[in-house]
Amino acid sequence: MGRVLKCPFVDVKEAAKFLHLKQNTLQNMRWNGQGPKYRKHGRKVVYHRDELKQWSLRREEETQPRGKKASQNV
Repeated sequence: MGRVLKCPFVDVKEAAKFLHLKQNTLQNMRWNGQGPKYRKHGRKVVYHRDELKQWSLRREEETQPRGKKASQNV
């Protein structure tokens, strides 16, 4: 039998859940040009799973105290 591929795109609801944000927060971030990269497939806003992970990792690095990297917090 054929292999079922998992779609790399998630909708706003799933993206918000993944990032532990409210959907409205994600929508506001998108409206203000902030937040993770998104795409529009027709009228539907979708996020690529890899982009969500990368955005989250960048946020971790941005919020570390000066002179410390996330990898130093072990």
